[in-house]
Order: sequence, then C-alpha cells, then structure tokens
Amino acid sequence: MVIILLVLIAFMLVAILSQSKKKTRTLERIDRRMNPARQVSTIAPDAHISQRVRDYIEDGDLVGAIKQYREESGVGLKEAKDHILSITKRAP
Repeated sequence: MVIILLVLIAFMLVAILSQSKKKTRTLERIDRRMNPARQVSTIAPDAHISQRVRDYIEDGDLVGAIKQYREESGVGLKEAKDHILSITKRAP
C-alpha cells in the first residue's frame, strides 16, 4: 500500500515538473518576442520548417530543432544538422 502511494506521488511530481518546464519555455519564448535584443539566433525568412522546429530555434535549442526536424522529415543526423544550421544565423 505504501509503495503504491509513493509511486503515485512520484508520478504526480513528474507531471507537475513537466508542466512547469513547458510553462517556463512558453514564458521565455514570449519574453524573447517582446525583447528582440535577447534573441540568440534568427531564422532565414524563406525557411520551410514547422512551427515546432521554429520554436526550438527561437529558444536557442538547436539540438532540439535538429531532433524535431529529423523526426518530421526522416533525414539523417548530418542532413538535419546541415539544414538547421543553413537556415539559422547566429546573432552577433
């Protein structure tokens, strides 16, 4: 009985932390859009990528963008990396 209770509490904590992380990312994204000087990278205007990949790039998470692009397109790691790097420009 105690073990079941501990497992349920652990699952609840994981769910709460997961939601907290999502809210933090959303707030950071809003902050960047409100303050463009904090933006880490820019996306080429003619880039054909999904909104999820775009969000990763705007968050400065190029690894996440590469993973998401690979999942969506089915290309290999090198091709995904080259594509993401080709459409992003690092801000000075």
